[in-house]
Amino acid sequence: RFWVIYLRNLTSEKRQQVADVRRYITQKRLTLDLGNRITCFLRKHNYNCRQQKALHEEQITAFRILPDSLRTQLRCQVYLPTLDPHPLFSLVAKSDEAMMVGICSGAMSESTLAIGQDVFDFGGSATKMYIPVLGSLVYYFGEGVDRPEEVVLSDFISEAVLWMTWEHRGRLVTASAVELVALNASAFHALQPRFGLFGLCREYAARFQQKLVNSIASGDYAAASDINYNDMSAKELATAAYLEWAAAIKMPKENVLLSARSPSSDGQQASAPSRIINSIA
Repeated sequence: RFWVIYLRNLTSEKRQQVADVRRYITQKRLTLDLGNRITCFLRKHNYNCRQQKALHEEQITAFRILPDSLRTQLRCQVYLPTLDPHPLFSLVAKSDEAMMVGICSGAMSESTLAIGQDVFDFGGSATKMYIPVLGSLVYYFGEGVDRPEEVVLSDFISEAVLWMTWEHRGRLVTASAVELVALNASAFHALQPRFGLFGLCREYAARFQQKLVNSIASGDYAAASDINYNDMSAKELATAAYLEWAAAIKMPKENVLLSARSPSSDGQQASAPSRIINSIA
C-alpha cells in the first residue's frame, strides 16, 4: 500500500514538473528552438515533457540538470529583452556580446511579490536595480505616505546603485501582484573588470554621478528619486560616455560612428538580443 501511494505521488510530482516546464517556456516566450531543445534534453533524462502565478527558473526542479550552455541561453532569452532597452546596455550588447551574456547569466534574477509588499523602504541600502515587467507599483518619495507616484513598467528603478553607493530615497510598494527582474549591483561590479567595456561603464558612472550632483545643486531634488530614470537623458549619457571611451582606446572612426548611434534609431536594438542568444552554443 505504501509503495502504491509513493509511486502515485511520484508520478503526480513528475507531471507537475512537466507542466511547470511547459508553462515557464510559454510565459517567458522562449523561442521554439530553445524550448524544443530543453524539453528534448529533459525527456532523455526521464522527464516526459509533454498554481497560476509566474514561474521562475529556480522553481523548476527539472532545470537543475540542464547543461551550462542551455542554462545560459535560457537566462539570456529571459533577461536580455528587459535590459536591452537601456541605452548603455544596448551599446554593450552591440559591442561586447560576452559581457551581456555574463550579466544575464550571472547577475540577474526574477521574483514575484504579492499585493501590498514593500520592495524597499526609505533609507535602506540599495543592492539591486529593479525592472518591473508585470503588475502595478507605487513609489513614495522621501519619508511621507502621501502623493504616491505610479511606476512605469519596464522602468529602471534605482539605477544609481549600479554607478555609486546608493540609499533608497523613498518607498516602493506593490499595488498588485508584481513580477520583477533585478540586476544585482555587486555581481555586476564583479563582472565588469573581466571585459573590455569596463572603461565604458566607468565613464558612464562618472557622467551619471556628475549629472545627479549638478541636478541637486540646481534645486532639482526629485533627481534623487529612485524612479528618476529618463530615457533621453540616459541616451545622451551613454553616447557621450561611449565616444569618450572609444577615443581613449583609439577605436577606428567608422566603428565608433556605427556603435554610437542612438540605440533606438539604427535598427539594431531588436536584433542585438537575438544575435547574442543565437551565438551561444
